[in-house]
Amino acid sequence: MKRLATLGGPANIEGTEGVPIPMGLRRARVAPTFLVLFPTTSVPMIQETASFNPAWILAAIAIGFAVFRIGKWVGGVNTDRDSFKEFMVEVRDDIKKILGYVGPSLAKNESPMVLNELGKKVSEAMGIKAWATETAPSLVEKVAGLKEHRIYEFCTEHVEKMELTEEQRDLAKALAYEHGFVAKAVRTAYAIELRDALLALQKESGE
Repeated sequence: MKRLATLGGPANIEGTEGVPIPMGLRRARVAPTFLVLFPTTSVPMIQETASFNPAWILAAIAIGFAVFRIGKWVGGVNTDRDSFKEFMVEVRDDIKKILGYVGPSLAKNESPMVLNELGKKVSEAMGIKAWATETAPSLVEKVAGLKEHRIYEFCTEHVEKMELTEEQRDLAKALAYEHGFVAKAVRTAYAIELRDALLALQKESGE
């Protein structure tokens, strides 16, 4: 061999016994005494480049959407919580207004219904107990054989239908104004006192 080919050398390089090496061939030394020829067109160019994966973009979009939905949900929960608080405030105000309108009761919250201290004062001031004692004898036959709760229903219906005198109405309004209850509540005192009077008569007659 007269000359050795070098990378990027002449187009034609003489090989063994004067045979030229075709253009496009380059040599690579793999051993001290051997030359291996490779076609330049067959040697790939190796580049270290980052590979692109479209799944990364899809994953990023999905994560971003999930974060957005979570944030929106949290905001909705906070809004609902604020709305619920406002609703409860309105309910409490309405209850206060209702209680303020109704005012205190004249009967204890128990069964059977009995007058509380205020109810007893109203009954005494209006002479309701005396009225019941006078009225009961004329009604005792109408409640014969009835149980106590049915007698109370009868008394309630009776006092709802009866007409109060002008003097009784004025006194009821004055007592309601003084003690803060609704004037119509005096009919509860009438019903309870009439029931007790009828039960007393039934007890006396042995029913």
